[in-house]
Amino acid sequence: MYQQADIQKLSAKLSHLEAEIAAIRKELEALPQQPAKNTLRETAVTYKWVDKTALKEQFARLLSDLDIQGQPIGAEALQQKMREAGLDKNELSQSIIAMREE
Repeated sequence: MYQQADIQKLSAKLSHLEAEIAAIRKELEALPQQPAKNTLRETAVTYKWVDKTALKEQFARLLSDLDIQGQPIGAEALQQKMREAGLDKNELSQSIIAMREE
């Protein structure tokens, strides 16, 4: 008996939702259709960071301004150097986080 009542309640809710959806669709159809003002291509912004050459030059200037010298090394080589220096794997990142919070 309870199951039958639950089914009836759910059916009533579904009918109500379907009626609401139909009303919303009708309102949408009644709205005036406006063509898109701009295409994506027209509104796209040109970013400098897309140009890899310019990005590399900017990054080289940043390193130079910060007086950072030498060639970049990969993650594995960095981890090896950290082990050789007696640093655990999170010590460097924890130090950076601590300095940033000061």
